[in-house]
Amino acid sequence: MAMLRVGSRGEDVRNLQTLLRQYDPQLGADGVFGPQTERAVRLGQRRNGLYPPDGIAGPMTMGVLTGNGAGYASPARAIPAGTPTRTVAIPGTRSAAFQKAQTAASAASVGKGDPGPLKAAVEPARERARTAAMPAGTASPVSSMHMSREGRRFIVEHESQRGVSNRLHHPTAGSGVTIGPGYDMKDRSSAEVQSDLTAIGVPIEAAKTAAAGAGRSGAPATQFVKDNKSVINISIDQEALLLRRIVGSYEDRVKRAIKVPLHQHEFDALVSYAYNPGGGWSKTTKLVNEGKLHDAMVEIKRHVYSKGQMVRSLVTRRAAESKLFLYGEYK
Repeated sequence: MAMLRVGSRGEDVRNLQTLLRQYDPQLGADGVFGPQTERAVRLGQRRNGLYPPDGIAGPMTMGVLTGNGAGYASPARAIPAGTPTRTVAIPGTRSAAFQKAQTAASAASVGKGDPGPLKAAVEPARERARTAAMPAGTASPVSSMHMSREGRRFIVEHESQRGVSNRLHHPTAGSGVTIGPGYDMKDRSSAEVQSDLTAIGVPIEAAKTAAAGAGRSGAPATQFVKDNKSVINISIDQEALLLRRIVGSYEDRVKRAIKVPLHQHEFDALVSYAYNPGGGWSKTTKLVNEGKLHDAMVEIKRHVYSKGQMVRSLVTRRAAESKLFLYGEYK
C-alpha cells in the first residue's frame, strides 16, 4: 500500500479516518490527511505500542487498525469517482484479530513495532505512551519555532548540578571552562562571556575575571578553574536565564539543518542535542529529514564520548532526548 501522510488525499484516507474515530471521535472523514488526522494516527500508534509513533500510516499501522496483522491492502490503481467503497469494520481491543495484529506488531522488525537498539532507553516510555495523553500541538515549519519553557527546563535539569554547575568547573577533557547549564567558554570570546554573565546579574568585576577563562581547554582550563573556582556562584534561576540568553543560536542550528515540519517536543529534543551534541549532527538531521526517526535516535545514542572516553551523563542525556523526541516525555 502507499504510505498515507500529511498531504495525502482520496478514498484510502477516508477509510483511514473512519478507522481512527475510535481514538478521535471528532475526526471527520473528508479524505484529506491534515494535522488532525496525523494526530489521530500518532495516537492510534501510541495506543497500540507501535514504534515510532510517527503519524504516518503504513502497512503495520493499517494492519493493527484493521485487525489484520498482514497489513492493509490498498488498490494499486486510483479509484474512479462514484465507485462504491467497502466499509472497514473497526475491531475491538478484545477481538482475536486485534490480538493477532498486536502479536505481529510486537514481533516486527525495527521501526515496525520493535525499538531494537533503543529498547532499553525508550521501552518504559513506549509502555506509558499507550495510556498517556498525546503531547499538545501539531507539526509546524521549524522556521517559526522556538524552544518551549519545558524544553529549556529539560536542558537545565540535565546540565545543572548544585555544587558544581553554579561555579566555574571543567567537566571533561574535551571541554573548556564551564558555568551553569553547560555554558562552555572554550569556543567563546572573553567579551562574549563577560556580556552574558553580566546580563544575568553577575557583578562586572567577577564576570571579567571569569571571562578570562574563554578559549581554554585541557590542562589550561583545569588550572584556571582551580585558581578561580570561587569567583562566581550563580543561582539556579541565573542558570536558567543564561540558557535562555544563548539558546537562540542552537535553535538556529536546528532551523538550518531540518527541512521538514516538527512537533514542539521533537524540536526541543533536537535543540537539546544541538546544545551538547558530541558529534553526529549532520547524519542525525539527515535521517530526520528523511523521516527515519528511529534511525536518527539510534544515531544520537552513539555520541556519548569526549576525547574517546564515554561520559555517563551523556548516556543518560541521549536516552532522555530519545524519549522526548519520540514520545514527548520531558523527563
